[in-house]
Amino acid sequence: KYTFAKKVAKVFRLDENLINMASIESAKNKTKRPKDLSLSSVKIRGESFRLNDVEEDLKIMKAEKVK
Repeated sequence: KYTFAKKVAKVFRLDENLINMASIESAKNKTKRPKDLSLSSVKIRGESFRLNDVEEDLKIMKAEKVK
């Protein structure tokens, strides 16, 4: 999440210094959450579907926002 937030800030030219690293343990959530919330792309990789790089997709989003 931290790395993703940094990439978003970079692409959209936001202040990356405002993004701080934190852990799930330090958050005061009342709901228990797993440490690993990542998604797997294993099933889709075998298909004729291309996954873009995160930064590439963010740049596309930025370009579409400008339109």
